Amino acid sequence: MSSQRLSSLQNKIENTFPSDPDDYMEAIMEVFNDQQSLYPTPGKYYTFVYAAKTEGIAYDQFPLIATLELFPWGFRGLNFHWPMVRQYTWAEVIGNFYDVENDEIEYLQSLPYANIQLNT
Repeated sequence: MSSQRLSSLQNKIENTFPSDPDDYMEAIMEVFNDQQSLYPTPGKYYTFVYAAKTEGIAYDQFPLIATLELFPWGFRGLNFHWPMVRQYTWAEVIGNFYDVENDEIEYLQSLPYANIQLNT
């Protein structure tokens, strides 16, 4: 299943020529729409849309993470766009988590869809 998704994403990107992180994330969400989760599972990979609440911090609006730990307030994950461990709160996750399979992570890491924002 995932190799089909990977081929589909590669074709979409080659044919649409994304120009910014929003375009890349839109393509990823369209192709990965078939495998979404309400909550991440430790040890698995995900990408999602995030809007940080803490003022004055830089954050990635489209994290690509390996989930490390879950907590009542949120979760921790290694964000491959930084790369560093970041904390995420449940309320700031917009929508669902898009599941990323082991054979897809390397390709997603190669895409320039990090969208680093400064929360003001």
